[in-house]
Amino acid sequence: LGVAAISTVVATIYSNQMTAALSNAGISLPSAAQAELTDSVGAAVGVTTTLTQSGELTTGVAIQIQQLAIDSYMTSFHTAVLIGAAVVLIALIVMAWQMPKVSHTAPWQQATAESSD
Repeated sequence: LGVAAISTVVATIYSNQMTAALSNAGISLPSAAQAELTDSVGAAVGVTTTLTQSGELTTGVAIQIQQLAIDSYMTSFHTAVLIGAAVVLIALIVMAWQMPKVSHTAPWQQATAESSD
């Protein structure tokens, strides 16, 4: 399982969680700002800081949005870790099931053992 696959899981879940969290909190922002907020935690902090400095957002709402971003990220990260762990567990089970029950001597090991006699 690659880093790209895990990252995709994190990004997708974060975006979905953040969109739902903003909606549930009743926070409505311009679509460009909302798109950036749901892109990444860093973008959420940057957008809220910019909107607060320009007076378009109160500090309290900015802090609430930043907390929603952190919570959404942690949920997405935990989910991705559980998915990765499940894949590793499945691979371990398949490997244990498919491994030969009897050890076989490789041809090169046989030749080495016979030449040392």
